[in-house]
Amino acid sequence: MNMPELDVKSLFDTVHESVVVLNRDLHMVMANNAFYRIFQISPLPEEHPSIFEVGDKRLDIVPLREALEQVQKQSAVVESKEVTCKMPLIGNKTFLINARPILKREGVNNEILLTLEDITQRKQIELTLRESEQRFRAQYKNLPIATYTWQKIGEDFVLTDYNDAGEKATNGGIVQYLGKTAREMYGDKPEVLNDFNKCFETKSKVKYEGLFYLRTIGTLGEFIVTYVYVPPDIVMVHAEDVTRRKQTEREVQNYRQHLEDLVAERTAALEMSNKELEAFSYSIAHDLRAPLRSITGFSQILLEDAELKLNEQEQSYFQRIIASGKHMAQLIDDILELSRISRSEYTEKIIDLSAMAQSIVDNLQQNEPDRQAKVQIMPHLLCTGDERLVHSALENLLGNAWKYSSKNPKALIEFAVTKINGEKVYYVRDNGVGFDMRYADKLFKSFQRMHKSEEFEGTGIGLATVQRVITRHGGKVWAEAEVNRGATFYFTLKKGGEIKYS
Repeated sequence: MNMPELDVKSLFDTVHESVVVLNRDLHMVMANNAFYRIFQISPLPEEHPSIFEVGDKRLDIVPLREALEQVQKQSAVVESKEVTCKMPLIGNKTFLINARPILKREGVNNEILLTLEDITQRKQIELTLRESEQRFRAQYKNLPIATYTWQKIGEDFVLTDYNDAGEKATNGGIVQYLGKTAREMYGDKPEVLNDFNKCFETKSKVKYEGLFYLRTIGTLGEFIVTYVYVPPDIVMVHAEDVTRRKQTEREVQNYRQHLEDLVAERTAALEMSNKELEAFSYSIAHDLRAPLRSITGFSQILLEDAELKLNEQEQSYFQRIIASGKHMAQLIDDILELSRISRSEYTEKIIDLSAMAQSIVDNLQQNEPDRQAKVQIMPHLLCTGDERLVHSALENLLGNAWKYSSKNPKALIEFAVTKINGEKVYYVRDNGVGFDMRYADKLFKSFQRMHKSEEFEGTGIGLATVQRVITRHGGKVWAEAEVNRGATFYFTLKKGGEIKYS
């Protein structure tokens, strides 16, 4: 029975790897389709084309030539040798080659069998993995927190690596523990072993914060220790030394407590001073007023009984005594009011400033019914604050506007709100005598007056009272004026919230 002739070319074409048979001149005798695909060329019709110059494509594969020449000259076998060939038209390629001589019956190496596996992509992947590993190692080594790598081997964890911060944290002592197991290092600390096992079994992060004995340097400190599972068998331990930070936090807490104690002490002292001031105010209100009333009262009686017996100058003396007594009584009232504003309890509520201003103006008009003045009050002005304190401030401002515009037959007083630099601001404006702005810094000081008492009566306490009220409401007060052209007093009220009006 005759066996069918074996079709070697068809057999070659079924092989996945590139296969080529070369003659003694390293020309191709036969090549499979995989060979032509790997070099991106079409099968050549020429007989025995050169492997190094196929058609119009120059294949600069010097390392491959060297391997083939080794087989040709030494009848040697080349197995799994990596060669990288420069191929400008299709890019550089890396091959894994196997080459062996094909022995003829005469024992002469006439031909060479060459197989090539394109491992270019695999080498690129390996290179990428190596670079990634190098980047990871660099990041791992430079982590600012001490980090230790433990690998699960059997039933225990073995210390296999550490970063620079980990070495520094142990003063270099960690190196002697490489290869040690967690049980060897922490056998007397079951809670540490439990954290290792919990992290590995649950594959989740385990965190511990508190005192920790760092065996590698023999010190006790405060650490935040975090166990992180890394598949498939790694537990990474991050140990952040927070000893200094915790100490600082305790010092800050102690200092805060000291400040609170100091505030409580100063508050108690302030309360005592307020009580003493209240007692002093009570003394002024009762002990000083009684003799003052006697002086004023008896002077008035003497003036009335002896008026016909006194000459004009003597009567003037008594009138001056009576006027001074009344002025002194008013001064006492104003000082007491200023004192009460500083220490009175703050009670917040919504205040209708327009209604309050109208009530104050009505009282001023009743006290001087013959006075002609035009008063303009913007309606529906609202704010939040202490009603009694705000009334005191507004009464002083409107009272001053009423008083200092009295010499103008066409007196005009205005109370409204405006906006300055985006902030809502109340103001009281008049067209009275005004004042010289060079002395504006004296306006809100006690007993400071811009006009002589002969021109306008007053104690010099009113604007000091206004400033204290506004300050207690977290606002500010200031004035603009011009001599004989009136004055405008501005103020804000912030403690109770933003000004609202419609």
